[in-house]
Amino acid sequence: MLFGESFPAFIAHAREIHVCDCLTKGRFRLTKARSRLHQGRSGLLQLLINFWGIDLGQQLPPATRLLLGVSQFLSRFRLPLLLFVALSTWAAVEWLRRPAGRKQVEEALLTLPLIGPLRRALATARVMRALSGMLRSGMPLLPALDAAREAAGDLAIAERLERSRERVAQGAALAVALEREGALNASALQLLMVGESSGRVADMASSAGNLAAQEAERGLRTLVTALEPALIVAFGSMVAFTAAALLQAVYSLRPGY
Repeated sequence: MLFGESFPAFIAHAREIHVCDCLTKGRFRLTKARSRLHQGRSGLLQLLINFWGIDLGQQLPPATRLLLGVSQFLSRFRLPLLLFVALSTWAAVEWLRRPAGRKQVEEALLTLPLIGPLRRALATARVMRALSGMLRSGMPLLPALDAAREAAGDLAIAERLERSRERVAQGAALAVALEREGALNASALQLLMVGESSGRVADMASSAGNLAAQEAERGLRTLVTALEPALIVAFGSMVAFTAAALLQAVYSLRPGY
């Protein structure tokens, strides 16, 4: 009876020892795996390569190979890449300081879908308000156009205004000259036409500036609204590609027994 009563306790104690031993081994393996993850050059992906790709002689999926290649390339050439980025940034800044380089960049920005109309609306608001103020102060049209061109804040728009001024000096109407050069918004040109026909160019220029400012505000809101989802989609795509590359490596490769 004494042995019969102590045998279940002995079995329970043995099970506890076995469970503790399994937990100890599991913790040791987990610690070892974590150390390998931190010490590996490419983290978990490099661990998958070392364990399943090389040891088993199997080929990784294309997405995993691409991710690993990019990771190894960045790890191996990080110093030359940093130097290249620094030199490129310095060269770009120096090039933008020159009027010719800045004008080319601003001309390219005017052709972009959302940024182009926004920049043109901002320049139209500045030019029209400056032109209205100069004309109301009694300044002639040609000097007023010169002063308004300086207020454009955009070299590409300023160059178009300069060509428009030459057309006006040759006898062309202000709105027609601006329309041929594509310097300002269509709504501002329509108001200028009304102002020229009614003799109220200064008042219509002020109204055109206010209208262009409202258009610029709406365009800025649209740009900000479109930018947030675009960033979410871009970063989400990067995370999804990384996760898909790892999962493909996990489920496509099978260690042999």
